[in-house]
Amino acid sequence: EGSMDVDAVVQKASSVSCPAPAIAVAFSPVLRGVLAVGSMDGAVGLVHYQSASFGSSSAFDTTSFIPLPKKHAKYVRHVAWSPKEPILATTSADGCVYMYRV
Repeated sequence: EGSMDVDAVVQKASSVSCPAPAIAVAFSPVLRGVLAVGSMDGAVGLVHYQSASFGSSSAFDTTSFIPLPKKHAKYVRHVAWSPKEPILATTSADGCVYMYRV
């Protein structure tokens, strides 16, 4: 009936190893193929991805987690991209907001 098998979707998923459990993610609206990731240890990083070709073994080809220079003192609560510029804002349980021009 045209619906995709859930097991097939899960098998096509791709994973990237992060330094700690990831708890906040956001796709960049202006940088094609860039995902921001915030984690439990306060690290913020970027993952570059591209859609894999149809029939490949995974849904995405990804590179590893690339950490950004500043690390929060506590876990990252949110990551958000500017809708018009390559600027990433992060908030943390440490009470700080960091902004990065990517």
